[in-house]
Amino acid sequence: LQYTGGTTGRPKGAMLTHRSIFANVVQTETFTYRTRVRGEGRYLLVIPYFHVFGFTVGMMKGVWVGARQLLVPKFDVEAVLTLIRDYVPTYFPGVPTLYVSLLSHPRAEEYGLDRVRIFTSGAAPCPVDVRESFERRFGRPLFEGFGLTEASPVTHSTPLYGMRKVGTVGLPMPDTDIKVVDTDTGTRELPAGEPGELCISGPQVMKGYWNQPEETARALRVHADGRTWLHTGDIATIDSDGYTTIVQRK
Repeated sequence: LQYTGGTTGRPKGAMLTHRSIFANVVQTETFTYRTRVRGEGRYLLVIPYFHVFGFTVGMMKGVWVGARQLLVPKFDVEAVLTLIRDYVPTYFPGVPTLYVSLLSHPRAEEYGLDRVRIFTSGAAPCPVDVRESFERRFGRPLFEGFGLTEASPVTHSTPLYGMRKVGTVGLPMPDTDIKVVDTDTGTRELPAGEPGELCISGPQVMKGYWNQPEETARALRVHADGRTWLHTGDIATIDSDGYTTIVQRK
């Protein structure tokens, strides 16, 4: 039971199953960076395990690939930089404010950030100037992901080797289907480029909200194709290449 304020601010317990969590572990591992040898990974984690982002991409994915976990219980920029220098993490998932702090450090280049394989930003929109400044200064790409608690949580990410589009949250995870629908009825799929409510269908989607059938019925709806779709409450556009841009909350 992973509690979230969701669209209303009222705490709701998202029922994440073994299947949904493990599906998201496999999706995120294969989409961002595939660990070739079990035990070679080193994950630097400032985001906590109790947050769904840290829970899945940090703890659960790290356990699956046998990664060493470098934990920072309370963020301290010197501690983070020292761990980067001494342990050379292979994977560093973070949030935008964390990357702002690294950029603000006057001697960050001396700690070897250019040796970290993957930097990802999630949990909040990453400003374009932060991403560009980070990449220009440290010579490593900063990938951006998107998701929500109800989807265990990752649904999108910037492609590792594919085309990147500034301002988008990238492409959907493997085995994840997306579409935008009209906000009035939630039943009419909209064409590329037209804003509407983002809907997600995939194995990482929750079972429902704990003991809240009405909220569950609002979020999980069976569409005309017979499939269950998660209505995210996010207004988004999907371009002709499948890249998603989040516009605002519904």
